[in-house]
Amino acid sequence: MIKKIIINKLGRFNNFTFDGVNDFRRFNVIYGWNYSGKTTLSRAFSTFDTKTIPMHYEDGFDVTFELDDGTKLNSKEEIDINRLTTKVFNSDYVEENLFFEDSGASNILVLANNAQDTMTKIELLKKEIKSEIDNITKFKKQLSENKKFLEEKRSNEARKIKGRLHCTFTAGTFSSYERKLKEEESIESHIIKDDEELCKKRSMAIAEKNKSDILQISPIQVIDIEKVKDLLNETVNIAAPLSRLSNNKEAEKWVREGLPLHKDINICLYCGHPLDESIIKELNEHFDKSYSDFISRIEIMQQTIKIISSFNDIIPDTSKFYEQFENKYLKEKEELEKLRIEYNKVIKRILTLLEKKLKTVTQPIEYNIDYDFSKINTQIQKINNGVIKEHNDFNNDFEKQKGDTIDELCKHYVSEIIIGRDYIRAEEIINESNANIEKTNKEIKEKEEEIQLLEAKISESVAGAEKVNTILKRLFMGKSEIELAQKTSKGNENKYVLKRNGEVAHHLSDGEKTAISFAHFLASLDSKDLIDKCGNVILYIDDPISSLDNNHIYAIFSEISRLRNEEFMDSDGKKQKRYKQLFISTHNYHLFSLLTERPEKQIEIYYIQRNKEDSIITNFPKNLLKQKAEYSFLFYQIKSYIENPNEDDYIIGHFLRRFLEIFTTYKNPTKSDLRKRIDDIVNLKDEYKADEVLMQTVYKTINEESHTYITNEIINNGSIKETAEAVLKFVKMVDPDQYFFLEKNCNSQE
Repeated sequence: MIKKIIINKLGRFNNFTFDGVNDFRRFNVIYGWNYSGKTTLSRAFSTFDTKTIPMHYEDGFDVTFELDDGTKLNSKEEIDINRLTTKVFNSDYVEENLFFEDSGASNILVLANNAQDTMTKIELLKKEIKSEIDNITKFKKQLSENKKFLEEKRSNEARKIKGRLHCTFTAGTFSSYERKLKEEESIESHIIKDDEELCKKRSMAIAEKNKSDILQISPIQVIDIEKVKDLLNETVNIAAPLSRLSNNKEAEKWVREGLPLHKDINICLYCGHPLDESIIKELNEHFDKSYSDFISRIEIMQQTIKIISSFNDIIPDTSKFYEQFENKYLKEKEELEKLRIEYNKVIKRILTLLEKKLKTVTQPIEYNIDYDFSKINTQIQKINNGVIKEHNDFNNDFEKQKGDTIDELCKHYVSEIIIGRDYIRAEEIINESNANIEKTNKEIKEKEEEIQLLEAKISESVAGAEKVNTILKRLFMGKSEIELAQKTSKGNENKYVLKRNGEVAHHLSDGEKTAISFAHFLASLDSKDLIDKCGNVILYIDDPISSLDNNHIYAIFSEISRLRNEEFMDSDGKKQKRYKQLFISTHNYHLFSLLTERPEKQIEIYYIQRNKEDSIITNFPKNLLKQKAEYSFLFYQIKSYIENPNEDDYIIGHFLRRFLEIFTTYKNPTKSDLRKRIDDIVNLKDEYKADEVLMQTVYKTINEESHTYITNEIINNGSIKETAEAVLKFVKMVDPDQYFFLEKNCNSQE
């Protein structure tokens, strides 16, 4: 059994050592007003029940339990927390295991372990599901809007492509190209960035077959530059040169060309005069064979090398090409023309050198021209193998070439669209929306499954509901004043309608809610795990009576007595007490009196009270224990306080109000509130109204001192004591006989 409790830190308990306080016994009754620390104390015991430290004790939770064998257990230690089996009834138990749902039409109750949290979680999950369904609607709207945008985009662009390429192209065709391009993952490579090339391909795509093959251009005759160099470098010696000819090359050429014409002729064909043989001899000696042959070779070379006047007669006309090849051909043709001009310049320089050589046959002439004569034929070959071949290939395989070009352009146009910012953003939104819909549906499913699990936990309480009803009958003295009726409508099978006297209950009182909660607690004691631990369970019951309802005191007392005396058969066949130890804490003095009116060996009685800011546990004063009625108990406490103000400053306001409630109810048994009952009493006699200051002080009890929290300012200025004196003076004034007996009873307890 628990012998002592040492509290270093627990709510208002600070450094409480239990010194001077009697050890706990099997049955322990603890009295204390609201906010004195009873529920806080019960939470120290609940740690062995829930195996967790209660919430909202951030400032500290340090409690040590000392057992009768000297063992000390600290509820913060995991190894210690499993050493005791406790079952605690307090406000936390009610919040965790019962959920009162005000539906407007009636009160509905949900029974389950951690019912409050469970129902709150179920409602939260339902709200989250509703919110997520709304989100899905938004996602679907986004999905629909962007799908529509892309569909319209595909249709519009398909019409444009159809117009550009003069081919069949639909939104479906666009989608097909789009799908294939995305599979390749190289979309941008299909975009034709050169505008000129794009125009060329577009022309190819719309071209009609109306051209013929084009003949290749014949190459230009290649000049043997080495022969030219040899001629320029070669020299000839003249046997008997004639200065008149050597110094006049034109004349020399004229004579050299005419000399063969006068062979075997004695008359000059030019002037008609007879030719002198000596002249012919001179000329033949001047023009010997080697000289003549050399000159002849130079002249032949001059005739071989010709200026290219134009290419027009050897290259095809531009109009013979398909439109898509025209620009390329014009560029190649322009380049060829440049080469022709450059070629002609070089030829002129060579002819100049050869002409010079004719005049200086006896001296070598240097060839100083650096030029590649193959360039012009290379360009001709480029045209032949390039644009002419392309034209001819296109012409020979016209339909395939056109189809390939159209396909290439289709890829270009579709690629341009699908990498556009608006298109990509629409696709991103579609993908995000689909992902969000899938994710949200998954979350909804998970939440629905979680709700099913939570509701399944609640449904396990159905069998226990009958036990609760049985206990409720005992609490209401055999009447079915309050009972649970299971709802059968779909979705509500695990909820209970609360009925009062067979009718749907409205506006449950705090007392009724407390009775239902306590009945549920008592029913839970029959759970299998607690049955298996008979003889080892410690019960702590905190305030089983509502502050506003005293109708169930005797029934509660009876249930506690049953728990106190309940027995079971142990393994040896001997009767043993089912519960190892009981702790009952209450603010209700009537219940307290019932629980303590038959003192016995195994009972101990305690008083929890406020000592300024701290809560403490003391032995209950024996002289107070003699006050069997709450009314006389309150009078004793108030009178003692006036005579010796002490740590009860914080609760004396509660005593004063409660005392006035009992007194005024006795004098004026109406359903009026406290202020109205006092007014009715005062209005009976003018003499009661005479002391206006007194009455204002009494009214102050209702308005100020009886509040839950009393400020230090009120305590320090002594107004509570003045109010207490005024209340007793008011009672003595209104009913001096009753005051006499109250005072006499009080004095007899001294």
